[in-house]
Amino acid sequence: MIRSKRLFGEINHNGLFLFGVLFYLVAPLIILQTDIFDGLPAIDPWKTNVLDNNHLIIYILLVIEMVICFYSGSYLATKYTNPCFSTTKDLGKISSRVLLLVVGLFVGFFIFQLRASAFQGTASFNEDDRLQGILSTANLLLFYIHFVLEQPKTTKRLFLIIFVVNSIFLLGLGGRMYVIIPAVAYYIRAYNNASKTGKSLVPYVIIPVVGALSASLIGAIRIGEKLDKIMYFIFAEPIFTSYSSFSYVNQNSIPWIATPYSFFVSFLNFIPSLFWPGKAETLTKLVGDWAKFDNPLGAISVFVSIYANFGILLSAVFVFLFGAMYGYLYKAFKTFKINKNIYYCFCGVLPFCFFRDPIGVPIKIFMTSYLIIPYLLQLFRKLLKVR
Repeated sequence: MIRSKRLFGEINHNGLFLFGVLFYLVAPLIILQTDIFDGLPAIDPWKTNVLDNNHLIIYILLVIEMVICFYSGSYLATKYTNPCFSTTKDLGKISSRVLLLVVGLFVGFFIFQLRASAFQGTASFNEDDRLQGILSTANLLLFYIHFVLEQPKTTKRLFLIIFVVNSIFLLGLGGRMYVIIPAVAYYIRAYNNASKTGKSLVPYVIIPVVGALSASLIGAIRIGEKLDKIMYFIFAEPIFTSYSSFSYVNQNSIPWIATPYSFFVSFLNFIPSLFWPGKAETLTKLVGDWAKFDNPLGAISVFVSIYANFGILLSAVFVFLFGAMYGYLYKAFKTFKINKNIYYCFCGVLPFCFFRDPIGVPIKIFMTSYLIIPYLLQLFRKLLKVR
């Protein structure tokens, strides 16, 4: 049994999903009703996508559908499933050292290849886009090895050092998401451990607030804006992500059932860029114009990713199953049938990546970084026949 009183003060997938809904899907609607950010970069063009009353009602109803389906799936899976996982999640002394050498050399090689683009942001990219994608995937691999796998303290610390170095390098290239995902997982674990042991949670509440304000302050200084508009930089991310969702609702008649062509094509994204140099261009051609929407700043709302792919009815099924997956993992986490850090890995994807990247991106992370790669790591250890 999972007693509700034990969940007080805990961060789990339910709270993270609610955060994502409020931050990415609800906050832009509220901001539309004010003039607080008028005149700031890209706000006026964004407001041209204002929803009329009919479209506003459709948008709100579909957001409510997402919430109901996710929590229904989560609740039923948590209550009625009986998770079963392999408990072998470790590396021995020799296998961890061999893996450290291989992964260290791999990451070092691509960092060297991208040295000229360091701290230049994405503006300098061309072919380097593919190399950054490889480093991003490697970052999640490093994170998983350090965060989840039991191993000698020495190699565990060395993997952490390589992970930090690679993360800083990725930030310098303009890649944030594959650094944010591990950061969220680390934060949730630290917060929950503090909550469980009865420590003060005040520092853990302050940390994200200070982080958000610091990032906003830097953004304001960079473009020369007054600091009284610092909140703009906190909400710029969901505002410009909503470009896609608002324009999609305005420009399309959302079908009851759609063929998820774009979703199926995204599974080809599982093939590493290392082995498919022209992957991005090929996938773009295969997908084509799968839906009408505007996203001049790049991000695609989960609203578009789901409803344009599946339609209203199949989207309900998809989100229900997505919630059930998290409920299943949570049940395993609470009943000690899974390494708790694996659950935190999945949670790291939920509040940001899920809501602002094409749905194929989080699916790829789940399948490759947290399922296929871990399996290959254990196979690697067994092939070595050493501990």
